[in-house]
Amino acid sequence: MNTLFNFFLAVFLALALNACNSSIYDKTYAIEDASWSSQNPVTFDFEILDTLPQYNLFLEVIHQSNFNYQNVYCLVESYSPEGLAQRQINPLELASRKGEWMGQCTDEICTRKIPFMTRSKFDLPGKYSVKITQHSRLDPIRGIKSLRLIIEPIQS
Repeated sequence: MNTLFNFFLAVFLALALNACNSSIYDKTYAIEDASWSSQNPVTFDFEILDTLPQYNLFLEVIHQSNFNYQNVYCLVESYSPEGLAQRQINPLELASRKGEWMGQCTDEICTRKIPFMTRSKFDLPGKYSVKITQHSRLDPIRGIKSLRLIIEPIQS
């Protein structure tokens, strides 16, 4: 009887946690050997079907806690179904000016979820891409373990 109860409890918890996740896209790319070269951009491909809501896009950066820099500059290229939509250089802020990590840290790893694009509208249904290229003075930059893109519709 106890095993059956544990099974139903596990199924209930899995369903409940999944229901709380409102993201329409959630993809993580590991950076090999935590060494991110400008020759290895990270590209997130996703499809937007519903153009009515606004969306929040978050970029989660996982880095080593001994990372030597406050931020990482990136060239961000956004592509709509019609082609290149925007190209700009953005800093990914990982630490405050005082040198304190802005994310959640353990002994060796820090995770920082950065609001990347807020209240964004997608005018056309179809396939979109966000290409992120490390654009710092050092190449490669060491200590970045992974990048994750999360897209959530804004609930009205």
